[in-house]
Amino acid sequence: ITSKCLINQTIGLGLDPVDHRRVLKSDAETVEVEGYYETSRAILSELIAKYPARKGIWLRAARFEKKHGSREKLDQLLLNAVKYCPQAEALWLMAARERWLGEDLEGARVILREAFDSNPNSEAIWLAAVKLEVETDELTRARLLLERARTQAPSGRVYMKSALLERRTGSADAEKKLLEEGIEKFPDYRKLWLMGLPAGVEAEVGSANRARAVLERARRRKAMDLNSERSAYQRGLGVAGNEPDDIPLWVSLAGVEAEVGSANRARAVLERARQKLPKNEQLWLASVRLERKASQKNQVSETAAAQLLAKALQDCPSSGMLWAEAVETEARPKQKIRSVDALKRCDKDARVMLAVARLLWRDRKFDKAQDWFQRAVALDPDLGDAWANMWAFEKAHGNKERVDAVEKKCSEMDPKHGELWIAVSKKEGNEALRAVDILGAVGEKISP
Repeated sequence: ITSKCLINQTIGLGLDPVDHRRVLKSDAETVEVEGYYETSRAILSELIAKYPARKGIWLRAARFEKKHGSREKLDQLLLNAVKYCPQAEALWLMAARERWLGEDLEGARVILREAFDSNPNSEAIWLAAVKLEVETDELTRARLLLERARTQAPSGRVYMKSALLERRTGSADAEKKLLEEGIEKFPDYRKLWLMGLPAGVEAEVGSANRARAVLERARRRKAMDLNSERSAYQRGLGVAGNEPDDIPLWVSLAGVEAEVGSANRARAVLERARQKLPKNEQLWLASVRLERKASQKNQVSETAAAQLLAKALQDCPSSGMLWAEAVETEARPKQKIRSVDALKRCDKDARVMLAVARLLWRDRKFDKAQDWFQRAVALDPDLGDAWANMWAFEKAHGNKERVDAVEKKCSEMDPKHGELWIAVSKKEGNEALRAVDILGAVGEKISP
């Protein structure tokens, strides 16, 4: 109370009005770091009172309450936030998510309905409502919401989610119809092409799980038509194939060629892709992995893969993705030196932090490994692979309390990316898995 009164009386004294908001936000952050939470809360309250229409201030205050306050305080703050910033999608979504995490599903639905009224054309809000219904197994509700979304907020992503729902329920004809309609309306949304291809895969570099599954079924039927596979990918790539969204299609096409034993065709596909999309770390990584797989298959040295990786790092010297691969695949005696090089180039990349943590884990330096896992998830909370590795580490060398803490924090962050993570989360039949379920499924497969 004393802190709040002092803030009320003295805040802004001697400040230039131009610097007022910036200085107070900085002050709130500083005293929070120092542990003076009530002072920080009081400064944020004054900022909200002075600038009630500023979405960024409300989000900052919400993050503060999530970290240091109670669920009730956070809920009330977010309800006030959406009154003052009704067009701020992020605030509506955060409010609904917090109700959901608090197991108040009906409350989350109410908030999302109010969000629709203020943002009838918001794709993000429509899909958040769909996700809520899917994860609570209310598939009829989800289907109705998607039908309305395709009318009021149509987009390639809405059509993709609609097709995924039909795939989950086994409605192949409905799925096909939605994909055809979506591709016709949104031909530049490449994920629709990936889903609609005979051997389509979800968009994740280095993953051809769905392609492999389709090819295996085709082999069993002994009726594989590779030419139709190629032509379908080429239609998806269009005339140019030089947009960033084309990368998964290039990688998938190369994966199909490699899967049927044509490494040369796969190389040609990726070389062509790198010409059209130069300095792209994802295409370089796919090429390096193709060479490594070919070397292992033929039981020869991985020199070609190493040389290609060296070229890739010359072309993309600040790529955390490539440096992490370099650390993981380097010969064991040289991994420490490689990790030092990686940190010099990418000391703020979560994938490099994860590679270093795994190296320390292999070297049985458990305290240091734990610290580096923490750094990785702090740098990029959306990287599911980092959470899964930390969970596996704590499962092997920690205790139940630490494992539970990782599960709780991961559920709050709800990560969406990571090669291993997506291989589970995007697998058919796993649409309703929660973050904690995916965490365990991925983590169980991880070893140092």
